[in-house]
Amino acid sequence: MIGDMPLKRIRMAGKAPKAVWVWVGIHPTEMSALWPEIPEFHSHPEVAILPTDRIELLDLRFAVGLQVHIDGDDTRERILKAHRAFTEAGAKVVATMVEGNLLFNEGVKIEHSAA
Repeated sequence: MIGDMPLKRIRMAGKAPKAVWVWVGIHPTEMSALWPEIPEFHSHPEVAILPTDRIELLDLRFAVGLQVHIDGDDTRERILKAHRAFTEAGAKVVATMVEGNLLFNEGVKIEHSAA
């Protein structure tokens, strides 16, 4: 996993970002790769779960109480496994894009308002 250590340090210091972006698969952008080196410039930290990571063994405590947005280019099964792992870790909201569909953790309600 890439990007989790600076996020853990931020959480241990008593701070919390508004949301965390998680990529499951091959890391998508150079900007994402820079997050661990310069976390003070990012209001929405990014974490990458690599194809070699065993999702069930990852320490996801940094996600407790946070909004987590998951996307990726890995298999459907691994993306859904990450969704379940963050939900079980205690993330407040887990929004996962899988095969063009947006999946939320149980209990999240989306309100639509007439504009």
